[in-house]
Amino acid sequence: MKNKNSTENGECVIIGNMLKKNEGKILNGTISKNIIGIYKITNRINGKCYIGSSNNIKARWRNHKLELTNSTHKNKHLLNAWAKYGPSNFLFKIVKQLPNETCKKDILLEEQKYLDELKLNPQECYNLCFDASGGELTDESKRKISIKNSGTNNGFYGKHHTEISKNKMKSFRQRRIGNMAPNFGNHHSEKTKEKFRKMRLGKLNPAYDYTVYKLININSLKIIEDTIFNLRKQFGFNRKMLSTLVNGKISSYKGFICLNPKIN
Repeated sequence: MKNKNSTENGECVIIGNMLKKNEGKILNGTISKNIIGIYKITNRINGKCYIGSSNNIKARWRNHKLELTNSTHKNKHLLNAWAKYGPSNFLFKIVKQLPNETCKKDILLEEQKYLDELKLNPQECYNLCFDASGGELTDESKRKISIKNSGTNNGFYGKHHTEISKNKMKSFRQRRIGNMAPNFGNHHSEKTKEKFRKMRLGKLNPAYDYTVYKLININSLKIIEDTIFNLRKQFGFNRKMLSTLVNGKISSYKGFICLNPKIN
């Protein structure tokens, strides 16, 4: 008999304290297909974690590792921990796998459930924002976060890095610069570049926008509806100009106006 709190692939159904139950499979090099779902990066030393989602988890993990290794990751909290504890002390797991047909909106809704639980103890995670859509933090939210992480509330309050730790972090950063970088002087072949390009086309791209936009021609009143990718492919629209239109930054483009622009 199957446990009602588990799926067939052993992943945790969202019931109760989801972050402390069976957290699913560890991502490794044997996975070749795209996986849609929620993932978790955990520090083996202090237990702190980072929760995220993607429509291509394997590619997202590669991007995380690349940015963390090259010190270009936007999350400075996670970046500093990576430099301090080292890559071998971080574990990447798929917390929940979603069906292949899951749209971006539903992926974010699923991620939000995990973030809502995570934000109850913000000092135990590396997430800087608890809005799955990546919305900007309000001044009030920034103030609250500042209070929670200031003074005695800060886990590092009264502590100082030892000279050994400082030298370790300095050495780690120096190993990634100039001729010390692993790929310094190396270049991808044209075949490899083409392979990378195809891996990020259309729905394979983690940043793919699944939103269906409705455009109307102000002269012919012709209405067309599709995603940005398909609109570009069918009508030859410029990607940057079309994105500007659906984001409401311009009123019209090639005689078309957007009836359902993004609300920023």
